[in-house]
Amino acid sequence: MDRFIEMIEKIFDLQKGPMKFIVVVFIASLILLFVPANILETLSLAEFKNEQKKYIGLACTISALFILISIVNYVWSKINDSINDKKVKKYIIRNLERLTPHEKYVLREFYFQRKSTIQMPPLDETVVSLENKMIIYKASNSGQSTIRGLFWPYAINTIAWENLTMSKLGLSENPTQKEESDVYYERPEWTRGDLI
Repeated sequence: MDRFIEMIEKIFDLQKGPMKFIVVVFIASLILLFVPANILETLSLAEFKNEQKKYIGLACTISALFILISIVNYVWSKINDSINDKKVKKYIIRNLERLTPHEKYVLREFYFQRKSTIQMPPLDETVVSLENKMIIYKASNSGQSTIRGLFWPYAINTIAWENLTMSKLGLSENPTQKEESDVYYERPEWTRGDLI
């Protein structure tokens, strides 16, 4: 079905086509075809309608087909988007269930720093793994170079954030200060400059 839609788009070039013009042609031809004769007489369009009836009907049919194809294409893309969104959500949730200890340590940084976006090294293999699993993403197109290396701002994907629990991070729901200090030194190596 995707190939069929792509073929139709290529034939009619619906995305670039003058859809407003097509809608106007459809409405105008529809009016000319179905408005009562006395109104067309008043508008001096009765003679035009009689002379050009077959072309008006053809214009109405073709423009209706363009509009119908455009609507079908729009609905189809919305259905595909919905299906893909569900697949991505399932993929992210499944990956949250399979976090490695090092991935948990990296995700804990959002908890420790109490921020929704934090600086991380883009070449760190754990950061790359979390990014590939769609759990985190680069929140900006640029990073900054520091003494400790290159760092980019990263944020947690909304789906991951909504499904991430303290237990998935290896923490209790209300960690005590002792528990926090115990796991504090499990933080990734690139945070060492932040450790006090």
